[in-house]
Formats: sequence, structure tokens, C-alpha cells
Amino acid sequence: MRDLKKLVDKINYQEIENSFYKPDEFAENITEISFFHKKTVIKKEKNCEKSSILINNRRLVGGSSYIKLRLFIKNLKYLFFYLKAKINY
Repeated sequence: MRDLKKLVDKINYQEIENSFYKPDEFAENITEISFFHKKTVIKKEKNCEKSSILINNRRLVGGSSYIKLRLFIKNLKYLFFYLKAKINY
């Protein structure tokens, strides 16, 4: 079970922020792993889905301005939920 959980990280290699990471045969040829009670299902296909966050295992935007932007968006989201809750009451 421990090895299969490590395999889940391997098949998501395009989301790992390490430009020196080289995928192995399992990472390139497994697309899905599903865990059920007392069994595991592995779907074997070519794993060619690109990351929506990273390009070549590197972040598109970095630095403190990126962190401030993420914090602003997070606070805006909570403000939206707060206002939505106030309107519904």
C-alpha cells in the first residue's frame, strides 16, 4: 500500500516544482490509481496531460508579488462567502 501511495505522487510528476525531476516508466504510462476496500485499480495509458500551474516543472510567476496576489484572492473569497451568508440570513 505504501508503494502505491508513492506511485500516486509519481504519476503527478508534472505538478512537482523540480525542473531536474525525470519521470520513470511508471510515471509516464499510468494515468489513474483508484483505491477501494481491499483492492486497487491502476489505469494504464500514456500520461501526457500538462500541468495548469507549472511549465517544465517551474512556476510561471514567483516572488513576493505572487504571494500578495494569492493572499488578496484568498481574502476576497472569504469576503464573498461572508457577504453571501449575510444576504441569505
